[in-house]
Amino acid sequence: MGQMRRFLQDPSCVFAYSFGDLQYVSDNFTITGSPTIIESPTGKAMAFDLTNPDNVKRAMPEITTEDFSVIVLMRNSQILTSNTYMLVTDKEVSNQTKIGWALILKGDAGLNKGVAFRINDGGQVNDSVIDVTTDRRALLSDGNWHLIGVTIDRDGAGAIFVDSFASEGSSIGGQTGSLANDQDLTIGSYGDNSTQPFTGSMAFALIYKRLLSAKEIENLNLGRSF
Repeated sequence: MGQMRRFLQDPSCVFAYSFGDLQYVSDNFTITGSPTIIESPTGKAMAFDLTNPDNVKRAMPEITTEDFSVIVLMRNSQILTSNTYMLVTDKEVSNQTKIGWALILKGDAGLNKGVAFRINDGGQVNDSVIDVTTDRRALLSDGNWHLIGVTIDRDGAGAIFVDSFASEGSSIGGQTGSLANDQDLTIGSYGDNSTQPFTGSMAFALIYKRLLSAKEIENLNLGRSF
């Protein structure tokens, strides 16, 4: 838990979890399925099984109207083909209908594949999909470790990144209302435990109630082995 304590020293970091710490999981999380523990650049990670969907849940401080950032160190080898959706983190009341947010690996027809972030304050759901080269999209299925995430400026723009490569700011459609709801944070699928599960591994997840700078994201990416 040493590195998690380090992250939590930043008062804006409201969620910091290392998936390889089994004791921490059992004390604080609800686990569905039988995820296994593997090696990762940070020491340990949790491997999620697509055929027998795994996830972990935990209550977390609510995101209301603040700017915020979500970061995950993950590895995936499933090709993002048409209509592939894999939930990395989900904090929605229900799929695409209620208040909340979700970080997704997304595959649509053609080249529209990448990291997506859905945010909904009670109005229409808005997706922001990273616009990257074909090679950059391929990284998301190459079986190697990648830092993915999003920074959300509640004034109306968000940026998604893969490693240290960030998308240009994308509109989040005026979603400036509170995102608070009564759902736990679910990691590895939608909150219903089984829909559109993530297959692959995660080493850590971080959530900040502020915008991380490009330099901070670069430092997190370069410091994977801390």
